Amino acid sequence: MRRLIALSLLASGCASIGDPGVVDRRVLGRTTPGRFIGETAYEVSLTAALDDEAGRLEAAEGRYLLLTRLDGQSADAWSRLGSARCRRGVAQAAVDDAFDHAARVEPRYAPAWVRRGRCALSRGDLVAAARSAARAFAAEPTSPDVSELSIEVARRRGDGAEADRLARGLRALSPSVARRDVRRRAGLPEVDTALLRGRDDDARAAAIQAHLSLTALAVRAAALGRLAVARELAALTPDAPDARIVAYAVDEAAAPTTSIDGASPLALALLRDTLRRRGLGDAAALLPAPTSDDALVRALELRR
Repeated sequence: MRRLIALSLLASGCASIGDPGVVDRRVLGRTTPGRFIGETAYEVSLTAALDDEAGRLEAAEGRYLLLTRLDGQSADAWSRLGSARCRRGVAQAAVDDAFDHAARVEPRYAPAWVRRGRCALSRGDLVAAARSAARAFAAEPTSPDVSELSIEVARRRGDGAEADRLARGLRALSPSVARRDVRRRAGLPEVDTALLRGRDDDARAAAIQAHLSLTALAVRAAALGRLAVARELAALTPDAPDARIVAYAVDEAAAPTTSIDGASPLALALLRDTLRRRGLGDAAALLPAPTSDDALVRALELRR
């Protein structure tokens, strides 16, 4: 109920005195003018957001699609549709179509570029992710979400110094981000405990609270020996670098892979561990050691 109220407040607007077709909306403490949106569209938007947060991506996609028909000039609706499609593993052409619509409707809408950049990262396309991060930065350089995308792009490119520089700036700009990172790290043990105890629904719910993607959850499942769960989750985004590593880790007959472009630290640790366990220690030694404060990364690195 608390989230529903918060979402309602975010979406609420009051009619502008000067123009009955314009409303003033308060978003994150700022008042900005915008188009009037009908009550039905707002209701669909709220329901879609709740489905999205709960991981009901197919339902969320359907409602976002309906929202674009109710309000075809909403870059937010189009970009959320693209994001939902991306996380569901829908054909890339359909994903790009939604994001392209968002860009045509409002080229300088930073959240749309952030969502597009995150989608590109999930499939390991660092060039596209960097391009989206640059567009997002040009539109809203002080946004924490934009900074977080830029940090992740730098990390995936192996530019740790740039990532650290951006992270320091982000923490100074937005202390709430540092608090959110603490909450994310605090939520990982809950995710891992649920996986170990076979409570898959609880694991997904905890992953949402910890801001973990389904692909990231697949890596954790594989690292913890929940291979069937990992296989199912990785199949949702088969072209993502982490998903490819999971696919190798859960299949004894799979050919060895040493492709790490765009892989997360935990996926890299999982790959090194899998290679060692299959008698390919020399190949594992050629891969860089992952750097992370994630306890599961450390556990995999210590396991021999």
